[in-house]
Amino acid sequence: MSGPALGAAGTWLLAAASVLVLVIGYLGPPPCARRTAPVTPVDRFWTMTTPDISVRAATVHDAARLAEIHIAAWRATYRGVMTDEYLDGLDAGRAAFAWRRNILDPGEGTIHLVVQSGDNVVGFAILGPADAPDPGTGQLHAINVHPDWWAQGAGSVLFAAAEQQLIDLGFDRAFLWVEKSNDRAISFYTNRCWVDDGGTLEDTRFDPAVAEKRHSRNFRAVR
Repeated sequence: MSGPALGAAGTWLLAAASVLVLVIGYLGPPPCARRTAPVTPVDRFWTMTTPDISVRAATVHDAARLAEIHIAAWRATYRGVMTDEYLDGLDAGRAAFAWRRNILDPGEGTIHLVVQSGDNVVGFAILGPADAPDPGTGQLHAINVHPDWWAQGAGSVLFAAAEQQLIDLGFDRAFLWVEKSNDRAISFYTNRCWVDDGGTLEDTRFDPAVAEKRHSRNFRAVR
């Protein structure tokens, strides 16, 4: 497959995930419909929690587990979108190397979060400035939850933490990219006021190319 190899040059994580925001897991009611003030800032990560579920900054010690989560989520989500050859060839060792490198030396303004159930890391998010040169716009580059933890609340807690971090960083608006047939994720984002704004993308690093839709949210109303 012509897409980037997992962990190649230590850049696969952000290069590939930045246009494929993936699997969440919990499709609850839209929090934006009932939120009247920003939630607790997640620079105090451990306060962003529900029973047994919490969010914190990723550390290099999480790298191997994050590689496992990333690969499991892609394989569960993208069968039929990416080739079996590509998905089955994703290598946990190379992915862990990429995670360690990116956590130790993140891009400017990039933040890596993990969500835990008890002591078990079950998902991650990557966020920061948008790829486009717009200082007021942030981007949710990636968010994945391990398939074993779908529909158990971890994705909702993680997503709320990522949203609040984008707000705390001062972004007025943020966007994400989602594969166009990923109805589960699209429903999740739409329920949380991240709406399809008409932007589209064909990621030609993959063969066949992956078609994506852009969802965005204006944060001014929740400040």
